[in-house]
Amino acid sequence: MKKLLALILFQVFFLAANGEETLVQCLQGIVFVGSWQQVEKEATSECGFVVADRVSILQKSPDFLRELTYEYLDRPLTQKTIVDLKQRVADFYHSKNQPFVVVSIPRQEITNCILQVVVEEARLGCIYSSGNCYFPTSWLSDAMRVNPGEPIDMQTVFEDVAWLNLNPFRRTDAIFKPGAKPNTTDIELVTIDRWPYRVYAGADNTGTIATNRNRLFFGFNFGKSVLKDGQISYQFTYAPNWNLFYAHTASARLPLPWRHIAVLWGGYSSVKPDTGSSIVKNRGISWQVDARYRIPIFINPHIMQTFTIGYDFKETNNTILFDGTSLFKTSADINQFLLGYELGYRTETLSVTWNTEIFGNPGGITYGNKTFFYEQLRPGAKDQYLYIKTAHALAKKTKCGLFSYDILGQLSSTNLLPSEQVTMTGYDAVRGFEEKILNLDNALLVHLTYETPRVSVLRRTRYGAIDELYLVAFLDYGVGRDHWIVEDGESFQSLSSIGPGARYQIDRYCMVRFDYGFQIGHRGFDNPTHSRYNFGLVMSY
Repeated sequence: MKKLLALILFQVFFLAANGEETLVQCLQGIVFVGSWQQVEKEATSECGFVVADRVSILQKSPDFLRELTYEYLDRPLTQKTIVDLKQRVADFYHSKNQPFVVVSIPRQEITNCILQVVVEEARLGCIYSSGNCYFPTSWLSDAMRVNPGEPIDMQTVFEDVAWLNLNPFRRTDAIFKPGAKPNTTDIELVTIDRWPYRVYAGADNTGTIATNRNRLFFGFNFGKSVLKDGQISYQFTYAPNWNLFYAHTASARLPLPWRHIAVLWGGYSSVKPDTGSSIVKNRGISWQVDARYRIPIFINPHIMQTFTIGYDFKETNNTILFDGTSLFKTSADINQFLLGYELGYRTETLSVTWNTEIFGNPGGITYGNKTFFYEQLRPGAKDQYLYIKTAHALAKKTKCGLFSYDILGQLSSTNLLPSEQVTMTGYDAVRGFEEKILNLDNALLVHLTYETPRVSVLRRTRYGAIDELYLVAFLDYGVGRDHWIVEDGESFQSLSSIGPGARYQIDRYCMVRFDYGFQIGHRGFDNPTHSRYNFGLVMSY
């Protein structure tokens, strides 16, 4: 045992001493070459410089070569210095998103005090695909901007894969494999995709009292169209007595060749509320066309940000879908512009998003875009306004389940038309209250949610389906006020609720949700109920 310990100590001290052994008293130059064939018996480069010969990344990085000049020249060259230099170069390549590099020190004579270093930059061999059934291989490979024979930039590869994964009908990962030729790396695009044409139908109770609480709907999503990766969606929503309410909505998402996205959205709705009066027979009509131009920026595999500019045109002659009472013979137009910013962070256990949008209406663009028509729909509303809307959400996955919260806030410069106000009640707001009985200009909404771990009901049966069931507990809170308070109006309104819920999903074919909200309290508005349930069912293929 003593002999073994002595041997280990001898080796440690010998290696340490050897690492400090001086190979050259004063290093006069460093030559980086791209292959072993370029290595000379003795380097002939000019003294006093760090140079790169046929090493593309280093040749494009004179600042880095200058740093190495200051750090290593006119200093002793030791084994430790060589190890540090190799690590320094490898770290530099990693910082340039070029991890596939081998740094070696060949056998050489350093009598002229110039060190030769071989830097083998891995180049792309080829790109091939596997697993894709519904999307052509050419669509996937064409999205990759790195070309065979070029160095592999990891940031570029990541951005290309992230761009491919914006289509919800597929998931692609890039796998790096040794190439057939020396110093080459192949990229395999492993894709899991599904039939890119989805049709669905469902029901929920997101309707208002005046137009029937229940809603039926059907529609489709196409993830593959004439334009590569273009997406088209349509939905028809209606009350069981669709004379009371029906609506068409359609959207198109168009990816552009320069990696920006154009989104077009249109909607048309018709309402004829059951007022209980034989006098009021008018039908309310609303329609709108929205356009968005999105600029996604992929920072790394976990972070993505998006800048958005947009324009909305809306025309309506009623506010029935918001307060259930107002119907007019004249129409008001909204012409508003949008600037938005979104930041998202996602890992396997954590998701964080932040979204801010600024809306502005200069007024007077179209005939109905005037204060005169606005005030008929809502007292105090102006055709010139500015409001900012901010949303933040966080979800944390643990062994005990998923904990999440989301916050929505809005601040307005004036009274807004109801379509631009924050809806404070209903499934997407404070549950336990009737849909859209309270809308405010300036508001804050907070949702706290806990979800139990997912369990499968059918996996152990003979059906073997991919399904998941989990329970939900929630606490909702809202507070706010209108910008200008009408006579006898409350200065502030607030409300809160608590309750349980459940979610069940069978693969992508069936989704059922149920929540029951119990009102904790409310202030400043009329409320016809003490609690309310929310349900939803979607069947798709």
